Amino acid sequence: MKLPDYLLWNRSHRGEALVDLIVGTAILGIIMASLFNVLLGILGQSAQTSKMIQANWVANSYMEQITHFPFTDPDDSDSGSDMDDVDDFNDYSVVHYGLTVTVNVNDAEVNEGIISFSDSPLDNPDFKQVRVTISDGGLSEPIELKTLVPLDALPPPYITRIYTDYN
Repeated sequence: MKLPDYLLWNRSHRGEALVDLIVGTAILGIIMASLFNVLLGILGQSAQTSKMIQANWVANSYMEQITHFPFTDPDDSDSGSDMDDVDDFNDYSVVHYGLTVTVNVNDAEVNEGIISFSDSPLDNPDFKQVRVTISDGGLSEPIELKTLVPLDALPPPYITRIYTDYN
């Protein structure tokens, strides 16, 4: 019995499978290299975002701690090392978690809705600007938080009891 021609091996097609395999492997290699570059870009951006989140957390922590101190020196001993008022944190710098934290405090005036800052101390300022800057630690650019502390700010609330029932 003789097999039909379409089932017989045609000698003119020899090696096509090998060529197809080589071309397919080359195409897959190009696709995989492109996907690998995209993956590296995503991982790099994710790491930068993670560092920025950590820097914001550190800056916010310092800002909250400093703004809870009194506006004026409570014991009138302005040694700068007792850290008992907002002004004592001027030109404060420290490294935490590989991030450099720098704090600057400037006197500020608010006149008719316009805020002006002074590098030299004012006689009787009503506000102080607290500026917390986070740099280094792999950040692409420094992160800076600013706020105004008023002279007659209320003290922070003290939590005496936490309620869990909302009735």
